[in-house]
Amino acid sequence: MNDRFGDLNIWEVLGLIRKQWRWPLFGGLIGLVSGFVLYLALPSKFEATVVISPARVGSLVVAPSGATIVQGSEPESAALMIERFKQPSFFSASIREKCQYKESPNYQAEMVKDLNANMVKLPNPTFQSLSLAKISWNASSPQIASNCLSAIVFAVQEAQNLIAAPVIEKLKAQKKITQDQVNLYLSELAKYEAKASNKDNSNNFNQIVIADKAAQNLRESLTIVRKQLAEEEAQLSEPYTQPVKQLEPIYAAFEPIITSRLAIIMGLLAGIFIGSFALLLKLSLRRYRSEANDGVDSK
Repeated sequence: MNDRFGDLNIWEVLGLIRKQWRWPLFGGLIGLVSGFVLYLALPSKFEATVVISPARVGSLVVAPSGATIVQGSEPESAALMIERFKQPSFFSASIREKCQYKESPNYQAEMVKDLNANMVKLPNPTFQSLSLAKISWNASSPQIASNCLSAIVFAVQEAQNLIAAPVIEKLKAQKKITQDQVNLYLSELAKYEAKASNKDNSNNFNQIVIADKAAQNLRESLTIVRKQLAEEEAQLSEPYTQPVKQLEPIYAAFEPIITSRLAIIMGLLAGIFIGSFALLLKLSLRRYRSEANDGVDSK
């Protein structure tokens, strides 16, 4: 053994603890009892969790080949949505009531701290992949935790619907214009096709040729406009345009976050550590005093 306690290696420390095993044993017993008492004293907490995807709005993008591609964009990404949860103003009185959170002047700031929200990383992200947010809330019962998350998701849906509404209305207006144009072309095409096939005009070859040429031009224009209408319809359909969505129903665990077994194990381990630390501290102080007395005697 070395002259100073600070120079002991890990095996010498473990050897000291093994010889003085009553200290960690006594500490473990105290920790075990303390953990169980603490579990009984503290209210049980149950966690509810949900994964949601932000709202999306369709858009058209020109590919390198020159073709147009329909894709979805997020007016508010999951990262910005999580930032919204950090604003106390997000937690309205209705959310507080659903969460059965105590009413106080600072309840909004307190709810910000209690809500847990994180980005979810997809294993194989693509350009069309949705960004996701995982939200969890702890409450005194599974039902309260579930109701609280439902209120939070509903508030997010309302907020993102307001953000996306102007863009969606613009897309709908453009779709109506294109649909009216298709209807107009179809009406004009029917007229020219009737003229081109009218037997009364058989003696007027020029009128037949003109009507047939006009009908051909309308068919070509109609093909282009119909393609545009199909793209605009795709923009307004899922998955390119969709509201905030839950990827699965809210999951509320029916087992508390800290169970009696976990509380006892944590208390036992903490007690063993504290008992061992107290033993080492005692031996260190004894060694220090012994060295101090030896120094005085030598003088």
